[in-house]
Amino acid sequence: RLASWWLCFFFNDTAPTEIYTLSLHDALPISTLSGCLHDPKPCELGKRMGALAVVLTKMGGTSSEVTNFIESYYRDFSEKRRHSFTLNEAACEGPAEAPITLTEFADFECPYCGASWPLFGEVVKAHKGKVRLCFLNFPLKQHDYSRGAAMMALYASEQGKFFATADQLFSKQTELEPKHLLDYATKLGLDRAAVEALLDDGSYDAKVEAERQQGVKAGITGTPSLFINGRLYAFPLDGALIMRSIQDEFDW
Repeated sequence: RLASWWLCFFFNDTAPTEIYTLSLHDALPISTLSGCLHDPKPCELGKRMGALAVVLTKMGGTSSEVTNFIESYYRDFSEKRRHSFTLNEAACEGPAEAPITLTEFADFECPYCGASWPLFGEVVKAHKGKVRLCFLNFPLKQHDYSRGAAMMALYASEQGKFFATADQLFSKQTELEPKHLLDYATKLGLDRAAVEALLDDGSYDAKVEAERQQGVKAGITGTPSLFINGRLYAFPLDGALIMRSIQDEFDW
């Protein structure tokens, strides 16, 4: 019933929009969803808010949950709520001049990161030079081998082989002990002795920690965490929802 009401709300000018309006003073030139829908020319995003509400209610959200989520989601488009990151350009896929940058904080042992890794690559390819993906390490304390894998990935990025290495590590998430990493180094054409040395002496640990601290500063506590032009992506890791949020960024 909620979804049906929202459909009526979105497409019918006489729907009781005053019952369900969103205060978005920090983010939008028109402060309510009702105002956007009744004056669509200066606020095309009003229509997208209504469509998003339909999606969220179909996913089972209550009216208050949908309202709160949409308020929070669009408020995060404000420049003052975005984050700036120091990126490793050698761990970025897509043109540097792309209007949208996806920044992913991930852990090579995290199964959710492994599952989402191909998805992010598909998103970049689907936008044909308009979106780039940049990776930052965020090894979790509960994963014994993720930090070693992160150090190896950073070294690989310096050799121009980050993405091949990341693909290998994400495909072997249960086999990331040092002996496995050395075998992968040989397979990938990396200097095996150099990888063994950095795993032994931790010479890349400070670089890994610097990336992780950027995530801590941005308030993340788990992986994967995705930012779209510095704006935290708050939806589930679903291809259609990521595409929707990217389109919102294009339209903003």
